Amino acid sequence: MGVDAQPGLDFDFLRYIGVLPENQRRIQGYYLPYFETRRKVIDLGCGDADFVALLAERGVDVVGVDSDDKACEAAWSRGLPVVKRDLFDYLRDLRANSVDGIFSAHLVEHLPFPNALELVRQSWRVLKPGGVIVLATPNARSLFSHLEMFYLHFGHVSFYHPRLLCFFLEHEGFTRVSHGENPETASPLLAEARQIRDNLADVNLGLDAQESPTGFLPPPAAAPVDNSADMGRWLTALRSGRVAQVAHLSAIGAPPRGQVAYRREIRSNN
Repeated sequence: MGVDAQPGLDFDFLRYIGVLPENQRRIQGYYLPYFETRRKVIDLGCGDADFVALLAERGVDVVGVDSDDKACEAAWSRGLPVVKRDLFDYLRDLRANSVDGIFSAHLVEHLPFPNALELVRQSWRVLKPGGVIVLATPNARSLFSHLEMFYLHFGHVSFYHPRLLCFFLEHEGFTRVSHGENPETASPLLAEARQIRDNLADVNLGLDAQESPTGFLPPPAAAPVDNSADMGRWLTALRSGRVAQVAHLSAIGAPPRGQVAYRREIRSNN
């Protein structure tokens, strides 16, 4: 019997390993500043819609899309706007330039690369000028992701290196690209790595640049974020008036726990 014939298996597994609304709200709350001023947002692969709930509480017109029966039932039981459907079918049926925000957490690593590229392509098509997309996925540069995250889930297909996803974005026309890490997903290995660094002070482990809390381009001024300890270097290129932004952070040694987020602002009005 295939996974598709076992409704709710993904939902049950995530609950089994302790993925609960309270910790998802903490982790995904980091992305709120990118969406709080948006008028129409889609959460692709929303699960039981914790990010949908965060946005709905702030008055954002948001809808989640997921194909897992139990996840959708859990969302509906909380009165959240979720559509049970294949997300690619959903995207293809949307009009061009019809939404101004797309969020997707822990989806792309479940997709083979042609589908990952199609996700970027369809997102470009449906987003309005000035729209934003955030993708969160296990960090291919993280030792913890390799040891404890990626192979834990039966549905994972591929790690996606930040530069590969940046390539997909640029390939589809996005122009300013950077990538970074969510500070709310700090690896449990980090404390041990710091201790090793302290004990071997004469050895450069390359950890200092990874301990500061943010590697994202700042959200709009109306939704400030603390960038007092900025990290990473920015890669910027302008091409045909369209902008893609993905925060860039080197992740050597003991990086935060496996989530890299990708933000892009697209399509200026010229």
